[in-house]
Amino acid sequence: MPITKSNNFLLEHWLNIARDKNTQSEQFRSALENIASVLFTESINSVTGLSLKRDIKTPLKRMQGRFIEQKRIYVVPILRAGLGMLPGIKKLAPEARVAHVGLYRNEKTLQPHWYLDKLPKKLANILPFLYLSQCLLLQGL
Repeated sequence: MPITKSNNFLLEHWLNIARDKNTQSEQFRSALENIASVLFTESINSVTGLSLKRDIKTPLKRMQGRFIEQKRIYVVPILRAGLGMLPGIKKLAPEARVAHVGLYRNEKTLQPHWYLDKLPKKLANILPFLYLSQCLLLQGL
């Protein structure tokens, strides 16, 4: 999957706050949540098969509304760094499922190694997976 650079000014704002070495812990956590919210908002538009139409009754009339099938979304924070981004997505999709993955990099070979895999056993009908890792975010891509 290719990396897409966002031109979202709000995302750039929060990324710069997170990257700044003078940012305090609470503001850093807030920045990560906001980054995740903006990225989720942008990425969900390109995912097909998540919308569900349902009849709703407004104060004026009945209509069909489009909703996100949140339970079909898996959010996968890569431990531990990705955990800080999880609240930003859960605010927007509280019914999204969460599965954790733990990885570390072998310092000699620079290859990733799994130490925790809590992904669902049957992956065939579960889409999409949103992997969360702040390591990529803060590198200044």
